[in-house]
Order: sequence, then C-alpha cells, then structure tokens
Amino acid sequence: MPSHTPFIAGNILHSMRENYAQGVDVYYKKVSTSYRNPHYATVRILLMECLSILWSKDEGLRRGAEIVDMACGSGEATEVILEWDTLARALANGQPCSLNRRRTIVCSIDPTTRKPHIVSTDPFTGPAFETRLGYPCLPLSFQDIADEKLPPAPSKEDGAYDLVVCSFALHLLTDDSSLWATLYTLSTQARWLLVLAPHKKPTIKPNWGWTSWNIKSWEPVDYGKENDYVVDRVHARLYKSTQFY
Repeated sequence: MPSHTPFIAGNILHSMRENYAQGVDVYYKKVSTSYRNPHYATVRILLMECLSILWSKDEGLRRGAEIVDMACGSGEATEVILEWDTLARALANGQPCSLNRRRTIVCSIDPTTRKPHIVSTDPFTGPAFETRLGYPCLPLSFQDIADEKLPPAPSKEDGAYDLVVCSFALHLLTDDSSLWATLYTLSTQARWLLVLAPHKKPTIKPNWGWTSWNIKSWEPVDYGKENDYVVDRVHARLYKSTQFY
C-alpha cells in the first residue's frame, strides 16, 4: 500500500512546549501552511496600542512608515498593522475608537499620508502567510538577518526601517551569540524594535545595539529595570536603536 503523509492542521498541540520538544525548526516546517498564533486577540490589542503611541511620538513613522514583520508566522502582526492603518485613517476626524472592553485607543491618521510599507520575513511559514494575506513573504531566518540579507527600506534615503515587529519568535533564539548577531545587525537597519512574547525573554543587553524604552512614559529605561507592558500575560517591550540617535 502506498504511504500517505498525514495532513498537519493548525498548531498540532495546544502546548507550545510540547510542540517545540521535537525541535522548533521541525515544528514550524510541519505547520508551514496552517500555523496560527493562539494569542492573536491579545497581540492585536497590544500591537494597536503600541503603534498608536509610536505614531504620535515618532516623526519618522508619520513621514511614511517602513516596517519589518520579522519571523512573521502566518501574518498576525502584518494583519494587525494593516487593520490599524485602516481604522486610523477612518478616524481622521480625531474621534477615538474603542475596540474592546479595555477601550483600546487607535490614533487618527491623515488619509493623505502614505500607507505603511511592510516587509515580512519567515524561513518556515511563508506559505501560511501568503495563503492568509495574499502578500509575499521573504524566506529569511534570524541568521539571514544577521548576515545583512534584509533589503534596505525602499523609501528611506539611509535605507533604515522605522520599526521592526517580532511577535512570539525572538525568544526562540536561545543562543546569546546568535541573538547578539541578529540584534546588532538589525540595530544598524532599523530605528525601533517592538518585541511581543509570552514572557520576559529574551534579555536584550545594552551593548547589543538597543536601548530599552518605556512606551508609556516615553523615556529610556535603565538595563535590568522592569519595562514590560503586559496584557493578558502577553508582554510587549520597545527598544530604540543606538545607531541612529
């Protein structure tokens, strides 16, 4: 009888720890066309709030945002960015929009402002991303980012991106030397880094090219001090590149 490869749907097991037991690379290859982040609802809340604050504070974003969705999975962060942009343009009269019981506030954006340009990368889940959103996904790994394979931001004279979003992925890079190489290279290519994660990891050290930044008080945070913005056990941390300021 011919052998059949079983169809792998969704996330296989509810526990990501069990899924990763077989190896992170193995797991994401298995779910390359069907992966979904089970924390999407909370990621949506956090990312919309962070984007609205960044937009109000950072002139570079307002001139035409160049954004990287690094290790994009099936495109949850990209989808939220696009939704946020649509909502913000609809609210150009300055009226806030409550998205849920937490009264998540979306800023308003002048409809004549250039729409965000998003570059999405993932070495494994490109098929799931393209199926979900219909946009291309660059098959770049963390090592590829460290090796400077991320193309420059097309609309910026210096080629630097305004923001890199990494949702539920950076903590998977557990080797400090690889993490440093990826983050330091990225700090020469982007001005802000927003990390979303299910916990406080990874720890980004001061000499890795990034300064921890409090998104609420809008000021730098000393290394080692608490700087997590937490909603329903999902953590958001913002970092400012030391290379551009």
